[in-house]
Amino acid sequence: MKGWGAACLMTVGTVGCGTTPLDSVVAEVMSSGGTDGGGQATGGSSATAGSGAAGAEGGSSGSGNGGSAGTEPNAGAAGSAGSDCQVTEPTPGRYQILDRVGNRCLQKGEPDPTLYPVFAAWLSGDCAVPEAEWELREINVDQYAIFNVGGDANLDVRAGLTNDGTPIVLYTPRPGKNQLFEFQHHEGAYFALMPQHAVGKCVEAIGAGAQLYPCNDTNRAQDFELVRVDCP
Repeated sequence: MKGWGAACLMTVGTVGCGTTPLDSVVAEVMSSGGTDGGGQATGGSSATAGSGAAGAEGGSSGSGNGGSAGTEPNAGAAGSAGSDCQVTEPTPGRYQILDRVGNRCLQKGEPDPTLYPVFAAWLSGDCAVPEAEWELREINVDQYAIFNVGGDANLDVRAGLTNDGTPIVLYTPRPGKNQLFEFQHHEGAYFALMPQHAVGKCVEAIGAGAQLYPCNDTNRAQDFELVRVDCP
């Protein structure tokens, strides 16, 4: 297993690494006037951060991503983050994984009563829990084990099955290909998660969980967004 690294990632909810230029802050404070205006200037810093430099790894200009983030459910976090830590592809590090359709965090769920210590992989709007954080561990080039920080387990295709509808779960880390994933880039900042034991199959958001189905580039339920939470 290769060592861990740190890089920065993408889109809505990203933790920012940049700082707002002092002259911009002063200008906003002066224009809004008085001590009360200072709060407004701080709140408006999301727009300033959003106009930052292009993201790492050749990412697009921060002005587009930072500005549009204000319309999304996680607009507050995204606006304050700016774009200094956006990248165009996954790298080893710590992330949240959000589904595109529901904007929910993938996380550790309830134990499977039939196959302990298997746990369900849940999608929940509560992202402020350790079970909603994942470490990408690069095992082979561009192939990752996805380790749950709060659950001490890897994302796993249950029992290594390949049938459509097979549940995506969490299980004790092991070298099986059903715990090894590639990230296929889709439009914008979204990726498909492809387990390496099932060629042509992808993780798909189904209800409050996730299952295995044939990859479909136009199926938004197979689009997932990575949000970096350990930006250096």
